[in-house]
Amino acid sequence: MYSDKTLNFEKELPDKFKVFFDYINSEKTGKKYNQVIINWYEKTGSIKYHADCQEGLDKNEPITILTLEENTSQKKIDGKHWSLTFKPKKDIDGKRANFRTHNGMILTMNGRTQETHVHGIPCAKFKHPRNNRRISISFRVCEK
Repeated sequence: MYSDKTLNFEKELPDKFKVFFDYINSEKTGKKYNQVIINWYEKTGSIKYHADCQEGLDKNEPITILTLEENTSQKKIDGKHWSLTFKPKKDIDGKRANFRTHNGMILTMNGRTQETHVHGIPCAKFKHPRNNRRISISFRVCEK
């Protein structure tokens, strides 16, 4: 499964993304994910704060995100970077965390992260937005 603009459970993962799926499922990570969601972001690269939908997922398994970014040299010129931000849900006592994204970054959300926190990428206004595309690949374990 992968997501292009709409969720489609029948599509096979395109060949160009299989190398990432195989790496994340390799012995290096010790995990065996069976679902992939691919999101493409242009211009600001932002996504509103949210918790991932847990329906049909094995809640005991982590969600791993791989970030692919284009034109990282332009970001150095602009001085702008995307930052994946986690903040506690309303009425939950917890800490906020920010992770500056970069090409090839792998981040794993474990435990109760989806229950206690929301995450998102605030808007970053680049001088040359068309040159700052980002792909986020989420790896999950669906219940069988």
